[in-house]
Amino acid sequence: MDRQSYYRSLEQLADTPEFRAFASEEFPGFANVFESVGAAELKADEPESVGLNRRKFMALSVATLGAAALAGCRRPDIQILPFSAVPDEQIGHVVPGKPAFYATSIPRAGGALPVLVESHDGRPTKIEGNPQHPCSLGSTDALAQATIFDLYSPDRLMSDKYPGVMEGKAARKWEDFDRFARGETEKLVKDKGKGFYILTDQASAPSLRVLRESIKDKLSLASWHSYEAVDTSEELKGAEAAFGAKVVIRPRFDKAERILALDSDFLGHEADGVFHSRSFSANRKAEHMNRLYVVESTWTATGTMADHRLRVPASQVGAYLVALAKELKAAHAASFKNPAALPDSFPAASNYSFPEKWLKGVAKDVAGHAGKSLIVVGARQPAWVHALAHSLNDALGNYTAGMAEFRDAPTEVVDKTLKDLATDIAAGRVSTLLIIGGNPVFSAPADFRFGEELAKVAKKIRLGLYFDQTSEKCDWHLPLAHFLEGWADTEAGDGSLCCVQPLIAPLNSGKGSDDAAPPARGGRTVLEVLALLTQAPGVDGKPVASFTAAQKAGYGYVRKAFSDRSGIALAAPNFDDEFNRYKQVGFFPVDAEKAKALKFAKPDEKNRKPKAVSANKAGITAALAAYRPTETPTKDAVEVTFHPSNTLYDGSGAMNPWLQEMPDPITKLVWDNAALLSPATATAFGVAQSDIVEIRLGDSTIAVPVFVLPGQADYSVALAFGQFGQMRISHVPNGGGTDVFPLRRAAALHTATGATLKKTGRKADLVTTQEHGVIPEGRDIIREVRVAKKDDHGHDHKHGDDHKHHDKSHGDDHGHGPKLGIAPTGHITEESLKKEFQGGYGNKQQLPARRA
Repeated sequence: MDRQSYYRSLEQLADTPEFRAFASEEFPGFANVFESVGAAELKADEPESVGLNRRKFMALSVATLGAAALAGCRRPDIQILPFSAVPDEQIGHVVPGKPAFYATSIPRAGGALPVLVESHDGRPTKIEGNPQHPCSLGSTDALAQATIFDLYSPDRLMSDKYPGVMEGKAARKWEDFDRFARGETEKLVKDKGKGFYILTDQASAPSLRVLRESIKDKLSLASWHSYEAVDTSEELKGAEAAFGAKVVIRPRFDKAERILALDSDFLGHEADGVFHSRSFSANRKAEHMNRLYVVESTWTATGTMADHRLRVPASQVGAYLVALAKELKAAHAASFKNPAALPDSFPAASNYSFPEKWLKGVAKDVAGHAGKSLIVVGARQPAWVHALAHSLNDALGNYTAGMAEFRDAPTEVVDKTLKDLATDIAAGRVSTLLIIGGNPVFSAPADFRFGEELAKVAKKIRLGLYFDQTSEKCDWHLPLAHFLEGWADTEAGDGSLCCVQPLIAPLNSGKGSDDAAPPARGGRTVLEVLALLTQAPGVDGKPVASFTAAQKAGYGYVRKAFSDRSGIALAAPNFDDEFNRYKQVGFFPVDAEKAKALKFAKPDEKNRKPKAVSANKAGITAALAAYRPTETPTKDAVEVTFHPSNTLYDGSGAMNPWLQEMPDPITKLVWDNAALLSPATATAFGVAQSDIVEIRLGDSTIAVPVFVLPGQADYSVALAFGQFGQMRISHVPNGGGTDVFPLRRAAALHTATGATLKKTGRKADLVTTQEHGVIPEGRDIIREVRVAKKDDHGHDHKHGDDHKHHDKSHGDDHGHGPKLGIAPTGHITEESLKKEFQGGYGNKQQLPARRA
């Protein structure tokens, strides 16, 4: 068998003296690492404030342990139910040292993540996926695991600078805000809500919709807006153009045999990623394996799983789909099962040259699997690309064959936008603004100048988990309860209603008397704050006028949302049993068989049932009119793409050291981000790893270090957003990478062209774990074997010849030459393993049965 050389990094491939010295140490850089964070002993003449000293390092390391033992920890006032069935008399009983498990959900835009939380002595300690829910099946992701730190974070609980409720820079108590809220509510009600604006994130919340419905007459002129830094509006517009309705599409990768992903990271940070990972892997068995084609500008989790990968600038992805559509129509028209879904004509071709095999070969493969294929487009692509993909999927019969599910878009997604809010602020229409979640001052498009524009709003109230950049610009900062501290609900990607069940009362909230406000640091839920601020009707029908009433009202809205979805009246004899079952398992199924298995009377059939749709040729044709051929990026006009961080997402994880410390799955960077350049682009600009470059786009410029990444499209620079740049508002100093949001504009949220890049001559220290534990020589990085298979003529045929990465920076088609840690190309069956491979000392290795 021909041997191939594998390398862990470009530095190892170059075999520099520095790398050799690094690799020669038994524990590379161990002492220097500890000195750099101040964990080594301080010298006599060294000030304690230098860097991150050992005392600070150890304090951060044990922050969650100390917070978890807070004396103020107590159970919620309203009964919670464990996931496993226990006798009624034992509910709420804590056995010291024994874990208990509770079902709840993490609200997220695009679909909640149902989880199972482990609790010890009444304190949440570990999060796993809910094994009963089809969207998780027991799986989670890093963001979910790290939310435990957010619960006990010292920046949320123990900060002397930002102790909780803040009015300007002064510390206040909840009772101070309650007095302000009562006076404000009188004015809001008198004016029917005129000038009152609410800005939320886009995580679905049925109970919040119940509250909105209850105050729509009282505050009929109030205006609701939603915003996410990870914008999916183009995806929604494309679906509306294709189907004539605001729908969200949920691909079923478990059914597709051929998948073409265009700038889509469905296995990574895109909506419902945990479900898609399980779904995709379910149809990736060695005996009958799906095939994944990926076209993208930078490496993603999805790209690393590709059987065939083509790197092209992000601005040319749509042009590739146009070229593919023309090839399908010209050479494979007979494969179309619904040709009426296609537009009469396609836009003019781009000047970008795509490999012929990526047009003819992919078209043949996709057409040959009509009804069993999927073309998916990432949220970063414009609406017309989405519309064209829907047209092709429908024409090939993929949608009618069940390759995707369709549901009405949630209310939160179709609310007015941040742009609408910015327009009204500039026009002087906003007098009171409540900002719930998110961090728009940090993440809003730079041309909105949102932080500056907020000065025009008379009263600004911020409800957030942390005191952040948005809090600094507001008159009031209110601590938001963690999802493990308060009642709420949300919806998963399959449309099922999910319960957000608290495991612990808000930390540092104390007990208090009936109407006494909790101490300043205890958080409140969105429902509690809004119910009190708007004097929404409580469970007794009277306007909420106290915090205790707001607590009861919030729980009442959760019950009402379940009543609406289940069709069971609140006063019905079986309502409490059904609602308790909902709390216990953590969700209300949409599938009839699942509902029966979980002992519900019936499934959720009212609001979120999958709907049938058909392509709208006129809408697709109108969407395609927006297509304009884009020039290929060059050295003088570089393309810049913006992506959420693989570890920090949109910045919501920036104050979580667990996430900062977690290596990026592609670059292995920690506590940092960088401008990703291809080797050819780096050579053209004369820059190398860690060189700082200036990127100018319009009138904005940022300085950011370079990370050279094979597989990156040439003259396309990938920037991950989410890093604060400076951690001035956190316990964690001197970190935070580069804030790239100043380059992001509303008209180019995902891809911008015409940027310039200039070498500064400066360097930065990039921390990457790529070479940690490197083995200098004598052992292969990857063990590979090719299993021979006899063809029909009795000749040997090597597995894996069909699975190739078309990427010159990685070597052509997995030919000879250096490979940077790419996985083996062969696919080995369990039968081959049983026959050919042995474990231990010559004994046959017995493989466990594969799970269904």
